[in-house]
Amino acid sequence: MRKAQTAMEFLMTYSWVAIIMLIVLAALFALGVFNPNINKGICNSEVPFSCTDIKLGENTDSLSLSLRASGVKYIGYNINNAVKINDVNCPITDDGDPAPNNLDEKMVNAKTAYVEVKCDAGALNLIKDDEFSGSIILDYTEINGLMHNAEITFNGLVE
Repeated sequence: MRKAQTAMEFLMTYSWVAIIMLIVLAALFALGVFNPNINKGICNSEVPFSCTDIKLGENTDSLSLSLRASGVKYIGYNINNAVKINDVNCPITDDGDPAPNNLDEKMVNAKTAYVEVKCDAGALNLIKDDEFSGSIILDYTEINGLMHNAEITFNGLVE
């Protein structure tokens, strides 16, 4: 009888603690503590490119990529088809080069510094916190003369 009472007291005491812990965890999950919404943008690039930041603005309807390349002689793109967001073409409006070389389907400054590539995303009709994903396709020639294609993928939330 004494052992049964001890076992029962043990179960009653610690089962309340377990129930309280479950309630606290459920409340934390409901408040989103374990799922912070910090996905402002993720950019995945292939060597020789480095993509460090991405932003799609709701008010500007403009996608901005921070992009750099190393060990290349030439970087080219198709002005109308290089960037796709949610399977919709996003025409490039700025390739990071100063005028008059901007939009000549070659990126010169990306070989030496990070450039901000912009495109017109007005056709997407996205609003703040909508998810987006896409890619940019670039042609490049390495210093040794070989021509390659690179696809840089990205995703994030509209800001």
